[in-house]
Amino acid sequence: MMGIAFALRAVRLNPACLDARVLLALAAGGPASELIEELETIVAVGEADFGPEFFKQNRGEFWGLMETRPYMRARHNLAHELYKAGRIAEAIHHFEEMLQLNPSDNQGLRYFNGARRLLQTYGDEPFAMFLWARVLERYLSGDLMGAVEALQPARRQNPHVEPFLVGKAKLPKNRPDYYGIGDVTEAMTCMDAIGPAWKKHREAVQWLKKEHGSGHLFAKEKSKVIH
Repeated sequence: MMGIAFALRAVRLNPACLDARVLLALAAGGPASELIEELETIVAVGEADFGPEFFKQNRGEFWGLMETRPYMRARHNLAHELYKAGRIAEAIHHFEEMLQLNPSDNQGLRYFNGARRLLQTYGDEPFAMFLWARVLERYLSGDLMGAVEALQPARRQNPHVEPFLVGKAKLPKNRPDYYGIGDVTEAMTCMDAIGPAWKKHREAVQWLKKEHGSGHLFAKEKSKVIH
């Protein structure tokens, strides 16, 4: 409650206090469409405050300027809510624009969608989000051989993601504040980022379930040969 009170006071003193406005918007509840509309208004306020020339001059260096961070956080929230609402194309547009403003990606935006263009730009990233997004992207592209091939590095990097995707393991309600590369905490973060995309394509999940069995049998047989 104190946080809301401080946010209300901040907005009264300065209507362009974007962090406070976002906090109030998120706390208000209500339909997703209303939240998205409010976040779009907040982002527009930030853009008007900076002006187009500011964006041109500082493109590529945005996060390095402290005054831009409330805007970037507000736009991140907007993109995330669009993604949750199934408005994927609009979300991708915002994610890609923010990556243009800040290619260093201090906010970790590239983990929030498996769009082919982002995979091409950041395809060498050794993280579960990218490797498991690559599997889905190849499957949806009709490249089943490519999807099977993509499974191997994804499984090696983080084997904990697959049980969550195929329903063999249940995601805990509480998420860790930090995650370790290759462990179950990273798998949880990965599921938050790309799990909804997998769930949206049930045929991909069914395909993975079949590969899940065959893949683990293959691993067991290989293990027997090695020993």
